[in-house]
Amino acid sequence: MPLSHDEQKLLEQMEQELNRPDPKSASRFLARWLPPASPATLLGLLSVVCGGIVLILGVSSQLTAVGVIGFLLMGAGTYWMLNRSPALHHND
Repeated sequence: MPLSHDEQKLLEQMEQELNRPDPKSASRFLARWLPPASPATLLGLLSVVCGGIVLILGVSSQLTAVGVIGFLLMGAGTYWMLNRSPALHHND
């Protein structure tokens, strides 16, 4: 069943409203769905990234000990980040 002229016009207006960029919408979305990063989370994330770099350097240079150190650094950073993050500890 085809839309009437008024319905078609209303639909086009709604589409234009939805396609209009809203600079505040991204910040509202992030503020609602992403918890604030604590220093522990940032430190853990930095540790994971550095550990990944060390792991890749160890593998590429064929130095097993360096690769293992990188892997352990990544694991420690992940553990630190997940166990120290206040966003994961809800007291509901």
